[in-house]
Amino acid sequence: MSINKIKRFQLIDEAIQSKVKYNFKELREFLNNRLDDAVSERTVKQDISDLKNGVFRDKMAPIKCNQKLGYHYTDANFSLFGGELSEMDKGEVKNVITMLSQYQQYEQFSSIKESIQLLSAQFDVALQAEKKQQKIFYDEQPLKGIGLIADLHKVLNEDGTIQLLYRTFDGEEYDALVHPYLLKQYNNRWFLIGMTDSDKELRVYPLDRIIQFEQKEYSLEYPPQYPNVSALYNLCVGVTIYKDTQPENVKLKFYGNRKHYVLTKQLHKTQEVIEDTEDYLIVQLRVYLNKELESKILEYGADVEVLEPEPLRESIKGLFEKAIKRYQ
Repeated sequence: MSINKIKRFQLIDEAIQSKVKYNFKELREFLNNRLDDAVSERTVKQDISDLKNGVFRDKMAPIKCNQKLGYHYTDANFSLFGGELSEMDKGEVKNVITMLSQYQQYEQFSSIKESIQLLSAQFDVALQAEKKQQKIFYDEQPLKGIGLIADLHKVLNEDGTIQLLYRTFDGEEYDALVHPYLLKQYNNRWFLIGMTDSDKELRVYPLDRIIQFEQKEYSLEYPPQYPNVSALYNLCVGVTIYKDTQPENVKLKFYGNRKHYVLTKQLHKTQEVIEDTEDYLIVQLRVYLNKELESKILEYGADVEVLEPEPLRESIKGLFEKAIKRYQ
């Protein structure tokens, strides 16, 4: 069962147990206001049916709807998420613990190693022995700076400000007073995105380049040009947004079997299918133009063609021409 479906179940349960008397239209609006992606009428109806039929946690939710009470539980003591874990729940938890235990050897998971061991003891799960054949393979990358994430996340939650010491690729070091907006992972690297006190501009700091930082008793105001930084980066492949630019519609045409990969693994969350035939697929993205987008397109080699916008098409064309000259 997907995380998105469980989240919808949680919200439906929350709505039903609230004092608001939701009809179907209002319940769907409630879900759409709380979720990142809109849900269709069909999806909401299927979720309600699944809850009634005990698909989640083997609990058959006694859901009814009428004009007087809206959606409600006929059993006032019913709790979808409360009570003891069912055998199905325990089985799911054990599967998750077994899976996570295979990641304990990696630095990125060191912070939850103790939690995994405690859960294993509580649910009587035998942790995978080192000599036992590995069932899950994880392409570990030496991500420097990953140890900063927990402390930076704390600063973000407190809407704080940090004084950081940063080293450029050329070896130059400098201090900066930064108001962090968000952390973003891309291409096996973590980045801190924040506004600098000196010029009130957005800056991107790879965590592996941050030597150290300390939180300061100082607050920076959000400038009007950056009302919602998260919204900006939702339309960004990678972490680069050039100053005074806007997102653009990017149309890409994929040939042959590549279209199946693009349909099952989207290039970006804004991806929309424009045309789908036996021979090719045309999709549209709404993103900022940057080097990361170009690199993503180049991954598909001769199987992709940029249709729009023209500047991006010419840029990709120029990169292919330059690559051909390398082999002449």
